[in-house]
Amino acid sequence: MMRLGPDKPETDSTMRMFGRRVKALRAAAGLSQRDMAARCFTTEGRVSKIERGISVPDVLALGVLACPLAVSVGDLTDGLPPALRGATTAQILYLLAREPRLSTQQVAAALELPDPYLTQTLNYLRALGEIAGGRHGWKLEPATQAKRRTRR
Repeated sequence: MMRLGPDKPETDSTMRMFGRRVKALRAAAGLSQRDMAARCFTTEGRVSKIERGISVPDVLALGVLACPLAVSVGDLTDGLPPALRGATTAQILYLLAREPRLSTQQVAAALELPDPYLTQTLNYLRALGEIAGGRHGWKLEPATQAKRRTRR
């Protein structure tokens, strides 16, 4: 999971919430970090980093983490806010309202974001119907333009 750009505080907050949940479940199960690490085929340092929100496990590791805690993967992630990249999406919508038909590279340069991170976010906005385009540049959908006008 990329944690870049203006969305880093949002992502970091979610990672800390996840870490606190793992720590609480580990304590409730009566396991030390060393015990947890041994049962998860990892190091005590990795368990510590997850609990402090510094590191996030991948999908396969979630199942391994859940097992010694006697919970489901859903129990580990239930209630965590989705990573919506709120700051980046707002910046993209603002930029495209001012300058429609920018290419992915132009948007990346204007917002100083890595291309892969930006591409994921643009595809997310396209899937939501907020923007359209791609090969010939990006633009706001008419409904998004109307919403932006009414907010002013």
